[in-house]
Amino acid sequence: MNWVKNIRENFGLTQSQLASFIEVSKSTLAMAETGTRLLPTAALLKLNMLEAHLQQPRKMATNKIVQQALQKHNSTLTKAINYKTKELAYQIAVHKNKVDVAVKQHTQALQALVLVQAMTTVKQTKKINKKDAAWFRLLQINAMRTIKNTHPMQQAQWQSKIDGLQQEATALQTILETLV
Repeated sequence: MNWVKNIRENFGLTQSQLASFIEVSKSTLAMAETGTRLLPTAALLKLNMLEAHLQQPRKMATNKIVQQALQKHNSTLTKAINYKTKELAYQIAVHKNKVDVAVKQHTQALQALVLVQAMTTVKQTKKINKKDAAWFRLLQINAMRTIKNTHPMQQAQWQSKIDGLQQEATALQTILETLV
């Protein structure tokens, strides 16, 4: 990502100053300049703002080197954003699957508890052998454990994570659209 270094040098900033502006550590910025690490989304947004400032006609007329660097940067940034977008889509799918599985397990556990309650009512009116009684007790214990492990609050946390990932993906798409 030499385009980061070119932007920094064009503004006459040190790594510390630019790192402070885009809110990353100096080492993260140094690794981004050498291409060994991608910058976080928020830092890319701030660099995009700097780039927009550089693309103003009065600045571009005076510095063709920066223009060439920005053209290379657009390609690199587009690839990085596409990769991150795919990664976010995968994470969203994983979390949606967790929510779906939890909802299904929670529903099945509630149905099992209804069955146990019905059998308890039958047990009070009719004799049930010990084997069936033990089986109903085991069903009840497993259902209670499943309900505890798939509580709606946990499902809400997963949904919140999904929403955050979708917002990040939307922000990346916005950046990508400004590059194209």
